[in-house]
Amino acid sequence: MGFQIPFLRMPKRYFGCPDRRRVHAADRKKAEKVGLRFSETMSGYLAEGVVDFEEGEKKGQEQGNSLSFDAVIEIESVSDFIKLSGQVAKLSGTVSYKPLGENLPIRDGVFTLFRPDPASGTRQMTYFFWFTGSDGKDYFLHGHKVIHDDPGMDALEDMTRLFTHLYHGRRIGGTPVASGILTFRVLDFPSMLASFEVTNTLSPITKLRTISAFVKFCYGEVRETYLPGPVYNTRYENLVLRGKINSKEGGPRNFFFFSGIHDKDSRGETRRSSGILLWSFRRKTGGRSVTEAGRDMY
Repeated sequence: MGFQIPFLRMPKRYFGCPDRRRVHAADRKKAEKVGLRFSETMSGYLAEGVVDFEEGEKKGQEQGNSLSFDAVIEIESVSDFIKLSGQVAKLSGTVSYKPLGENLPIRDGVFTLFRPDPASGTRQMTYFFWFTGSDGKDYFLHGHKVIHDDPGMDALEDMTRLFTHLYHGRRIGGTPVASGILTFRVLDFPSMLASFEVTNTLSPITKLRTISAFVKFCYGEVRETYLPGPVYNTRYENLVLRGKINSKEGGPRNFFFFSGIHDKDSRGETRRSSGILLWSFRRKTGGRSVTEAGRDMY
C-alpha cells in the first residue's frame, strides 16, 4: 500500500534566503532610472585679491586673467531630478585658468538646478568643484546663477551669468583667492542642446519622453519665476514663497515658506516636508532678530 507525503513549497525568505522576486524587482527599478547627460562651456574673467564679482570681472579682463571650464553634467535619474528643485547632478570635465594652467581635470564636481537659497529665498543654479593647479596646490571653484525676476527683461542675463569665487583647498573656506563672473554664450545654446544624451535606455520613445520631461521642468521653473500667474502650478511637487506679513506687535515681518517632497532613503521612499522662517529687523541696533518654526510631515 503506497502513500503520498504532501509537499508544501515555502518561500525562500523563510529559510534565511533572499526572495528572488524582490531582488529582481530592485534590479529592475534601478535599471529603470533613465538619466541625461549634456555639455556646457562657460568662460570669463577673475581677479585675485578681489571679493566683489563685478569688480573681479573688470579687473580680471584688464589683467587678462581668463577662466573657462568645459563641463559634462550627468543626471542619474531624470524622474528623480525633476521631483524637487535643487537636486544634484554630477559635473566633470576640465578647467583652464591662466595663472594656474590649462585643461586641468575637474574633481568632485556638483551641479544643482533651481535650488532655493536659504538666505534670500531666490532660486539658484550652482556649479562647484575642486582642481589641482600647475603650482601643485588645490583650488575650489564655487559659482552660482541667481534666478530672480528683477525690473526689466533680465531672464537671459540671469540664466547666463555665473558669479564665481575661487578658494584655496577643496571646499569653501576663508577669503576667496579670486572672484569674477563667467558667462554662457547664447550662441552655444544649440550645441548644448545637441549634446543631450539620454542614458540607460535604448528606446527612442523613452529618450524623447525623458528630454521632454526635463525641458518641461526647466520651462515651468523659469515661467513661474519670470512670468508668474495668479494660480500656482501644482504639477510640481514643491512650493517656495517669500514675502511680508503684517504683525500687530512689530509691524511688517519678512517670511520664507517652503514645502516639498524629497527622497527619504536609498530604498526610494519619499517624505514631505514644510517649514516657515520669520524675521524682523531692529532699527536701533541694526541687528537682526530671527524666529524659526519648522515642521516635518512624513
